[in-house]
Amino acid sequence: MSTRDFRPGVYPGIDPVEYHDQIFGPAGGSVSSTDAKNLLVAPAYYQYHHGHHPAPSRAMELGTAIHAAVLGVGQADMATIEGSWRTKAAREAVAAAREAGQIPLSPDEAWEVQSIAAAVRDQSAAAGLLDGPGIAEASIYAPDTATGVWMRGRPDWIAGDLTSDEPVVMVDLKTTSGDASPDSFAREAARWDYPLQAAWYRKIWHQIHGYTPRFVHVVVSKTPPYLVGVYELDDEYLTAGLVRARRALNRYTECVRAASWPGHSPDIELLGAPAWYTADAGLEVY
Repeated sequence: MSTRDFRPGVYPGIDPVEYHDQIFGPAGGSVSSTDAKNLLVAPAYYQYHHGHHPAPSRAMELGTAIHAAVLGVGQADMATIEGSWRTKAAREAVAAAREAGQIPLSPDEAWEVQSIAAAVRDQSAAAGLLDGPGIAEASIYAPDTATGVWMRGRPDWIAGDLTSDEPVVMVDLKTTSGDASPDSFAREAARWDYPLQAAWYRKIWHQIHGYTPRFVHVVVSKTPPYLVGVYELDDEYLTAGLVRARRALNRYTECVRAASWPGHSPDIELLGAPAWYTADAGLEVY
């Protein structure tokens, strides 16, 4: 529960709803890495999504099921619903499963979820991180030293013994519709601003424990043969994420101070081409 004497730290076992709705946490709220990404789109975009929590999409349900299968935990059990989901009986079973906090899966989906989980566990680097001591889905909180804004995060897995002095490794499980190759994930990381997320979580951990942990992405393709890649963003990528995190924190502070959450500029702005568009500048222009 939110409290004025809330302390920075690692909090296992916090219900996902209490985490995301900020029922648990510091008085006055906190900012997540997703909030930070939305702030960089526009403060008005952040403000809208901060107060709106749409029902999980089917893709989100399947993602949660995969996380639960890989990590051995989850906010919901999975219920396999046999037969055609077009029938009244199946629709009622699906609704009942969701009402009970379960994720309904068709037999094919259940097989796919387990196949993806097995593929992750069979990859040596991923297994080395996930099979040892660690904790899943702990909530972490710390204030930003420059602005005082409370930051929060929820790493998928923290690999290591939290009771020892040995550094931990933060593990982020990502599913992708791509092939999970290095080139493919490098592009996805930029598109979805994963460097900001990594920098955000590492910054929180540093505030709590005094050191900056490694942050590793375990990436698995959602299509057969369910290829798996394990990646760590380089220093340049992480520095860019940290710069963007600082920009988001400063923007949040300015908006709170001004009690104003603006959208995009009301003026006509001149746009330059992104680097990828001009990379092939030697091509003939018609």
